[in-house]
Amino acid sequence: MIPESWRNLTYDQYRKIWFDGRNAIFEGSDAPLRVDLFPPGLYFPRPVGVNVVEGNQARPVLFDMGVFDTTDKFPDVEIDDTLGFSGLRLRAETVSKGVFQEYSVFQGASYFRAIGTGQIYGLSARGLALKTGDPAGEEFSDFTDMTHVGIGPLTSMFLFDDTMRQRFDDFRPAVHDSDGLLIRNGAGEEIWRPLSNPKTLQISAFADMNPRGFGLMQRARRFGDFNDLEALYHRRPGLWVTPKNDWGRGSVTLVEIPADLEIYDNIVAYWRPTGTIQAGEDIALEYDLAWGTEPELNGPLRVLNTAMGSRPEGGRIVTIDFEDGPDVPDDLNQIVKLVRASAGTVTEGIVQRNPETGGPRLAFTFDAGDAPLVEFRAQLRLNGNALSEVWLYRWTA
Repeated sequence: MIPESWRNLTYDQYRKIWFDGRNAIFEGSDAPLRVDLFPPGLYFPRPVGVNVVEGNQARPVLFDMGVFDTTDKFPDVEIDDTLGFSGLRLRAETVSKGVFQEYSVFQGASYFRAIGTGQIYGLSARGLALKTGDPAGEEFSDFTDMTHVGIGPLTSMFLFDDTMRQRFDDFRPAVHDSDGLLIRNGAGEEIWRPLSNPKTLQISAFADMNPRGFGLMQRARRFGDFNDLEALYHRRPGLWVTPKNDWGRGSVTLVEIPADLEIYDNIVAYWRPTGTIQAGEDIALEYDLAWGTEPELNGPLRVLNTAMGSRPEGGRIVTIDFEDGPDVPDDLNQIVKLVRASAGTVTEGIVQRNPETGGPRLAFTFDAGDAPLVEFRAQLRLNGNALSEVWLYRWTA
């Protein structure tokens, strides 16, 4: 634990100290990377070990107050051997030669963020999730209970979109860092689950065997999707997890937490292995993380948008817009519509062409009756094959 004078820094005081980029690790070398360091304090009471590998040997980077700049408003703080850095920032020549631009940040605990070229920070990842959404509370650092483990955990924010616009008096049509969970399961099926901001905590589990990938995506990519000149949500990255070995049986788990402001990260997705990891047991799970735009899966038609609202005559209407593609027939009557609901009544739906996207739109209505929640599954098929992704959604009263 670092000295109390550092731990008691206010948010404004912490902003009065910053790393001088001229002191970056690898500065002045031919290395393709520059590493900046973050000061301790505020939300980061414990130092993070930073090491540099040179000549096949690792050496620790010791704390040095001299690598930082401060204003005259930064308070006097104690300097002792307990101090260390709270994290690091990575910079590289991502756009032009000689200009090292930030692309990834690691600070505190096990959270980290990255972006693709031309993007800004949005969702984050972490090394491991323990008991997320568990009634007993989430565990962040002790690793004493391995009954509820999240592998490849992703954390994001979803406030509202066209499915629940009426709940927010906001000039923007949508506010979110991610708008859906994308899954390619072990059977090769592609699933799109639009995110939601429910009124009560919701946990969804998508059972699978050896998943091929999953991630939180931001498919809304036009400025007009958000109309926000400051947050620039259309430039937030997606994050895709690709297993590199067999993960066995488990489930992609989605946690949706109620939120009333966009400052809260209320979405978590991760892989939860079946069973309990016993003390002393070795588990080898390898995966890659890809930050940026959505991965090229070369699969069926993607879902572009989901909208929902009430009908004057009762019930609700759902519209799902799919992208256009070479397999979409001129005669949309050839398309088979599969719409299923776990409760209430649902219509077969109709398929029409969206004149703006060129792709098909599936629209159907439902009446939940007294059901507190309804699980939906919809897909377009053609000649016995999948024409679109599987669309899943949980509606709650």
